[in-house]
Amino acid sequence: MEEGLFKTLRRKLLQQKSSFDNNYLAPPLPIQEYNSISYSTPKITRSFHDLRILEDEPESARGGQLVLTGFTLYQLIQEHFPTLIQDKTVHLRTYPLCSSGKELVDWIILNASVPRSRNMVIGMWQALMDAEVIENVNGLPQFKDEAQVLYRFTVSASECSPRGSLCSTASLFRRDNMKKVQSMESLFSTGSTDSITAQLDECFDVLEQCAPESLTYAAFIKSSNERTEEDIMIIFEELLHVKAFSQLSHAVKKELASCIHFDSYTNKTGHQLFRQGDLGTSWFIILRGSVNVIVNGKGIVCTLHEGDDFGKLALVNDAPRAATIELCEDHCSFLRIDKDDFNRILKAVEANTVRLQEHGRDVLILEKGRDSEYSVAAGTPEKMLEHLMDVAMKDVAMKDDYDNSFIYEFFLTHATFISVEEICNILLGTYKGTWLGRGDTDTQIIVVSEDAHEQTDFGSFGRSEKQQQESTKKKIVNLVIKWIRVMGQSIVTDTHFSKLFKDMTALLTKDKLNKSLDALNIALMDSYLQRRGTPRAERRDLQHSKQKVFTQTLFRKSTGSAMSYLPPVPGVVATDKEDVTVYSVDGKKVTISATLQTPAEELLRIVAKDFQQDPIALDLAEVTSSGEFSIIRSGVVSVPGTLKLNSRLFVLPKGYSGKVRTLPDQDSFPMNGTSRILLETAKDIAYHLTLYDFELLHNVSRTEYVYLVFGRHKFGKITTNLDTLLRRFNEVQFWVVTEICRTEDIQTRARYICKFIKIASYCKACNNLNSFFAIVLGLVNVSVSRLHSTWEKVPGKLKKKLETFERLIVSSDCTNSL
Repeated sequence: MEEGLFKTLRRKLLQQKSSFDNNYLAPPLPIQEYNSISYSTPKITRSFHDLRILEDEPESARGGQLVLTGFTLYQLIQEHFPTLIQDKTVHLRTYPLCSSGKELVDWIILNASVPRSRNMVIGMWQALMDAEVIENVNGLPQFKDEAQVLYRFTVSASECSPRGSLCSTASLFRRDNMKKVQSMESLFSTGSTDSITAQLDECFDVLEQCAPESLTYAAFIKSSNERTEEDIMIIFEELLHVKAFSQLSHAVKKELASCIHFDSYTNKTGHQLFRQGDLGTSWFIILRGSVNVIVNGKGIVCTLHEGDDFGKLALVNDAPRAATIELCEDHCSFLRIDKDDFNRILKAVEANTVRLQEHGRDVLILEKGRDSEYSVAAGTPEKMLEHLMDVAMKDVAMKDDYDNSFIYEFFLTHATFISVEEICNILLGTYKGTWLGRGDTDTQIIVVSEDAHEQTDFGSFGRSEKQQQESTKKKIVNLVIKWIRVMGQSIVTDTHFSKLFKDMTALLTKDKLNKSLDALNIALMDSYLQRRGTPRAERRDLQHSKQKVFTQTLFRKSTGSAMSYLPPVPGVVATDKEDVTVYSVDGKKVTISATLQTPAEELLRIVAKDFQQDPIALDLAEVTSSGEFSIIRSGVVSVPGTLKLNSRLFVLPKGYSGKVRTLPDQDSFPMNGTSRILLETAKDIAYHLTLYDFELLHNVSRTEYVYLVFGRHKFGKITTNLDTLLRRFNEVQFWVVTEICRTEDIQTRARYICKFIKIASYCKACNNLNSFFAIVLGLVNVSVSRLHSTWEKVPGKLKKKLETFERLIVSSDCTNSL
C-alpha cells in the first residue's frame, strides 16, 4: 500500500513540477539580455500510459525524431564501434551486417553514462523497431534479448540489397530519411570521448522516453503463449487504468492480462467489426478512435469513444448482437476479450474464493493467492475487522507488522471507509460481549471449489463459551497492539483511541489478564519513544541534538564551515498551536493563536470578533501576490499550511469582486541583497539542505499521504507536515531564482548559477531528490534561462552537467536513472 501511495504522490508531484501555477512564479524582473544565443531547455514530453500505437504514426514528429535518432546511432556505431555490426552465422546461414539482440542491449548498458535496467534498454530497441529503423532478419515484430536472434539497421539492409529491391513503403520511407541523415554527417565526425559520450547520451535519452510505450505495445501484440511474466505485469498495470475493468478484482485482471487480445485497424473507416444478428463471442474496449453503433431501422444511435466498451453481453449469454459496430476513424485500436477465456478465468478465480454470507448477502470475500494464503478481496468494515483479529492472533509475536500487508493496509486506509470511533466501539463492544458479531446463527461460510459447493454453518466450529470469550479478549488486545505498532503516535493521540485504551486497561485489570495488560502497556511506551510522541518543545531539543550528531558524521571529511546549523524542524500534531495573521481590505491586521485542527469557519469567527464585524457577512480568503483571491471553504483545517508561497490570509466582505491590494512584502524583494551562499562550499550547503529535508520527511505521518490522495477535506484531519514538505520544494526552487535574479552584475550571477549546479550535484549524491529537483527546476525557470549573456559566462562543463540533470527530470525511467 505504501509503495502504491508513493507512486501516486510522485506522479502528482511531477505534474505539479511541470506546470506550476502562475502564483508561484517569481516577480517579473527588468533584466533582459538578447545579444547572444539562447540557452534552451528540453521540453517535457507527454506520458506514455495512453497506449498511442507507434505503427500508426511513423511520419509524425515523434516518429521522425526516432528515425533520426536511430540513424544517428548507426553513424556512431559505424565510426566508433565497428565491431558491433558484423556478418553473423546462425543455423548454417550467414546474415550480413547484423547484431544479436543480446549484443545490442549489452552495448547500451556499457556505453550509457546513466544506469538503465535491462528491460528499459529492450524497450529502447523496441521503439526503433516500431519506427522501422531496425528490423529482425526473419521479420519478427518483437525485439528479444537473445544471442541467436539477429537484427540489422535498415540502412545497412538497403546497402547490402540488390538494386531495385527496396520497393516497399517502409523502404521508401527509409530513403526519404536518408537525406536528413546525410545532412547530419558533419555532426558525427571523430571527436573526443566526451563528445561521443554526449552524443550517445542524447540518443539514449530520446529512446528512453519512448521505451515504456513500446514495451507495452510489444507486450499487447504478443500471443498469449508468448507472453512472459514481465509482459503480463506490464499489461496488468495498464488494465488497472481501464475504466471498463474498474469493477473486476485484481485477480481477474491479472488473469486477463495473460489472454487479452490487441486489435488495430489502419485506414479502415467504415469497416464493420460485427453486424446486428451475428453470434457474440467477444467483449471490446476502445483504446483509440471511435465507433458508430448502428441499429437496423434507426441508423446511428450513438458514437462510442476512447475508454468506452461494447459487446459485454456476449460474455454472459448467447444472445445475438443487438447492433452493428462500424469504425468511424482511420486509426482505431481495441482490447478484445473472448468469451471462452473470460468464462475460464471466472471459473478459476471462483475456485479459489471463500465467501462469508449473512442473511443471504456477502459480507466478506477472501481470495487464495499463489502462496496459498487467503487475502481480503472485499467485505464490510465489521467483518474485515473480525478477520483482522484472527490475523493479528496468528502472528502476535511478530514485531514487524509490515510483513502482514492486510494489517498494515487496513490501519493505514481505514479512515476512507470506517472511522476510529467506529473501530473503537466495535472492539470495546466485542470485548464486553455486547457487540453482535460471530454469534449470529445466520452466518455461513461458502467455499467455492471446482468439485462442489460446500456450505458450512459457522457456528459448528464453536468451542466452550469461556474459552471463546477468553480467546476473543486476547485477539482484541493483540489487534490494539498491532494498531499502535503500525500507526504510532498518530493513533495514540486520538481522543477516541485514548478512551478505548483507558477502558480496556480497566477491563483487563478486572479480568486479571496481566500478561495482556503488560503487553498493551509496553506497546504504548514504545510509541512514546518515537520523536512525534514528545511535546513540541522537547521534540525541538531532541531533533536539534540528533541533527548535530548526524551533521558531524557527514562532515568528518569536510574542512569545516562557518555556516550555522539550520533550525531544527519539529513535527506537528493536531493539538499544536500556531500564530495566524489575518488582514482586512482596509489595511488592518490581527494575529491570533489557534490549534492546527481549528476549522476555517472557527478562525473566521474569532477574527471577525477582533475586527468587530459580523462573521456571517465575511469570507476567509487566500490572496496571492497578484491580487487574485480564493475563498477558503468551511471545514478546512490547518489553514496556514495550505497557503501558496507569497499568499496571505484576508477577510473579505461577502460577494467581494475584483482584486485585493496586496501587501508590500508580497510583490517585491530587495535587489543586490547580501547573501552568504558564495562564501560557503557547495558541499556544506547541500548537506544542510539534506538534513533539513530529512527532518521534514521524517515528520510526515503515513496517514497524511492517504488524506492527500483521497482528499483531505473529506476527513477533517491535518496534513501540515506533508504540506510543509511540499511547500519546501517550491521555496527552494524560487530561492534559486531569487538569488540569481536579484544580482545585477553578470559575473556574480554566473557564479551563483555555477554554485547552484554544484549544490544540485551534491544533493543528488546525498539522495536528496527533493532539493535536487527543486534547484534544477529553479535553474531552468524562464526568469533564469532568459539571461543569455550570463549563461555565456558559465563553463561548458557545468552546462553539460545541468543538461544531464534536466534529462533526469524528463526521463520516463527516472527511478532507475537515479
